[in-house]
Amino acid sequence: MTFNYKRIALLFILTLSVILYTGCATDTSDSPKLKISTGILPIKAFTAAIGGSYVEVEALIPVGANPHNYQPSPSAMKFLSDAKLYIYVGVPTENENIMPKIKDFNTQIEVLNLQEALAEVHPFLTGEAHDHEAEDEAHVEDHPEMIEFESQMLDPSSEIGAYADYDPHTWVSPKRAITMAGSIRDTLIQMDPDHEADYQANADALIQKLSELDQTILDKVSTLDQKTYLIYHSSYNYFAFDYGLSFISIENEGKSPTIQDIQNAIDIAKENRISTLFYQNEFSVEQAKSISEEIEGNAVPLEPLSEKYFDSMALLIEHLN
Repeated sequence: MTFNYKRIALLFILTLSVILYTGCATDTSDSPKLKISTGILPIKAFTAAIGGSYVEVEALIPVGANPHNYQPSPSAMKFLSDAKLYIYVGVPTENENIMPKIKDFNTQIEVLNLQEALAEVHPFLTGEAHDHEAEDEAHVEDHPEMIEFESQMLDPSSEIGAYADYDPHTWVSPKRAITMAGSIRDTLIQMDPDHEADYQANADALIQKLSELDQTILDKVSTLDQKTYLIYHSSYNYFAFDYGLSFISIENEGKSPTIQDIQNAIDIAKENRISTLFYQNEFSVEQAKSISEEIEGNAVPLEPLSEKYFDSMALLIEHLN
């Protein structure tokens, strides 16, 4: 029998090539990513940081949109229909426009309720932030729109939407963001245990960064003589509550301010020597700037809905003075 060594060698090379190609094709980098939908960009940022290359995350509410009444776009709802997980934080449009319909779009989707995780360790707030200890009773009575925080520990087993009467802006406090990060980590590990080590490491890095931010705020607040500020829309109540500050909202219970509301805010600022007004671009920029001129202070734009969470917080901290 005569052996064709060239033919055998060629066959061996071809077989080896197929084996190598197959191995490359099953690499985890080509594995489908876990699709995750959420309401707002800060939660998207936390989830992407923890999930890394194993997740694809989209927020239903884009930059500049008002989370109180925004209607998600068809493309956002299409992504939601393909998602494996929805992360709920509790902004009004989630309660009104998303959660009642979510199972119509995606019968298999799982929902992570971040409010449930928060309720296990943090109180929820109603009302608007004002520190009456810095004011006498007569002054408070002159401004009936000034009401104190009401904080309450809630039942963590409550259904989604049960906390609708409470302030939903929980993510603006790094202390609460840390709790959220832990809940997101645990859920990703449960859904995708093959990548537990990566999710754990990424979450540890994010929580470390949030903890450093928390300490930076505590250090800054400890140096402040003035701890009361004006804010156009009361989206930073949890930040104020957790760090011992007072943010006086120009809006009254979330409604557009009247001329009297604006004048009251100006009077309060002048009487208490408040020189900083925080505002959001989603609301009246010109009105905010006009008020800051009246009090001879600064109008500082904040972005509580920014995907660049740490940049947004740095701007806030910078103007606490």
